[in-house]
Amino acid sequence: MSLLDWDYEDLARQVQKGLDRLSVSFFRRHGARVRRDELDFHGYEHVEFEVAHAGHQLRVRQYTRARGLDESAAPSGPRPAEEFESTFDGRPAARVPVAELARWLASLPAGEAPPETSRSAPDAANPFAAEVNPRAPRAPSAPAANPFAADRPTGPATNPFAPPSADERRQRALDWLSGE
Repeated sequence: MSLLDWDYEDLARQVQKGLDRLSVSFFRRHGARVRRDELDFHGYEHVEFEVAHAGHQLRVRQYTRARGLDESAAPSGPRPAEEFESTFDGRPAARVPVAELARWLASLPAGEAPPETSRSAPDAANPFAAEVNPRAPRAPSAPAANPFAADRPTGPATNPFAPPSADERRQRALDWLSGE
């Protein structure tokens, strides 16, 4: 076995008991349809995926503390319960012989998961499951008339508190000088 080969028996045992990050990467690169792969604030991994090949199906759902090189940095205090569920063809993977799982894992083709098939037709009786039809783009229309613009006075409004303009002051000065 070379450095780049996988130990399929070890991988099969992990499928039965719990996966590490390297194993999750293996499944990502070998056709797994990953539903969830997250690390939460408390250092717990949420992994959920399924792989189907050669008439067999593997489903894994795991919620465990992330396994890393530094085990001394483990959080203290109360922690949520860890969960691990793995099924192979609908039965618990722990009941499947390791050799059978290892043979199937070795036969997995390399590559990303194919795109999902189209969804089934929605139930016609369910009004919330109806297909949403995108609206046709609307032609640009003229802007609507502003109802508040009709209330404006037609002429310029004079401000009684504003100082008069220069022309108006000049005219007032001329009128005062002429004595009218």
